[in-house]
Parts: sequence; C-alpha cells; structure tokens
Amino acid sequence: MREQRQHRDGKSVSAINIAGVLALKDKTRVLLLDCDFRHPTIHSLVGLPKDSAGTADVLAGTIEWRQAILQCAELPNLYVSSAGRPYGRAAELLDSHAWREGCKYLRTAFDYVVIDSPPIGLVADYDLIQDSCDGVVLVARPNHTDRSSLQKVLQSVPAEKNLGLVLNCTERWFLWKAAGDYRYAYNNRGDNFAESRRA
Repeated sequence: MREQRQHRDGKSVSAINIAGVLALKDKTRVLLLDCDFRHPTIHSLVGLPKDSAGTADVLAGTIEWRQAILQCAELPNLYVSSAGRPYGRAAELLDSHAWREGCKYLRTAFDYVVIDSPPIGLVADYDLIQDSCDGVVLVARPNHTDRSSLQKVLQSVPAEKNLGLVLNCTERWFLWKAAGDYRYAYNNRGDNFAESRRA
C-alpha cells in the first residue's frame, strides 16, 4: 500500500476522530497514542510542539508514561501521547520489553487506547503494534489508495482483529445528508492540553 501520510488517506485524522468520539462517553478514559515514529503527525494535528516528549521517549527509558500523557482540556476524557523525539530505531522500540509492559499498563489505565500506527506493509513497526492490539481499523481514500494493495492488506489482517474500514473523502451519494457548514477543526494552540495528573 502506498504510504498514507504522503498520499493523505487520512489515517491520523481518523485516529483522532475515533478517539474523540469514544471520549464523549461518560466516565470513559481514552488515550490517543502516536506510534508512527518515522512520520509522526498527531502532535501537529492537536496543537502540541514538535519536540514534545511522548511514546518513543517512554520506550527509550528517558521518561515515564505519566510524563508523556497529556489531558485534553476541551475533552477531559481524552488523553494524548505524541510520538516523541526521534531515536532512529522505531522497530527496536516496539520490539521491546518496555513496549509489552507499557501495553499492559495502558490497558489498566484507560478504557480505550487508539493507536496511530505506520501504514500496513511498509515497515515492521505495524506488525509489532498489531500483535499487541485487540483490533485494527483500516483507512483508505478513493483515487489515492491503491486498490490491489488494499485488497492484499484486507486479507493480511486477522479476521478476529478486523474492525472495519474507514473510507475517507467519498463523493456525495443518495443517502448523504448535508450537515450545514459544520467542519471538524483542530486548534493549533498548545494550551488546549494540560498535563494529566491521573495517568
């Protein structure tokens, strides 16, 4: 499959939207975890500084999870951990005791953990992440995502983990209903996030 970041299939925005919707439920703690260490985008989409400490820093042993996880001021049930600083060894960080133990900890601390991973089939990072996940949501975009590659990817995801496919930027169709001028928007101000005292 083509690299989704370059072709703008909407992988990271979809992860943000899914995490945001889950966080609307009362008493439901949701973590949005950026594990696309090679091409991170979550920090810029939610308004965090580029050099924010995050997931990679925890896995490298320089900080603890409580220092990497920030709480969203506008959605108090939503927490975010950016990818963190580049260490140049993404697969090693994910194929580590720190990653496996971190997953165990995050399962106890949050009701849902939504992970923004690298695109399937490009690097080993995705496979290491999928092994620790309960489910996978694929993201594709008409006229951007290669169809034959998408079919191969659909077959490669274990049936018990395949939660579905998000199709972005589709044309209007007969069941489509206008929702006025409402648009999703992400504020670029870093002050929308405060350090979580509970994570």
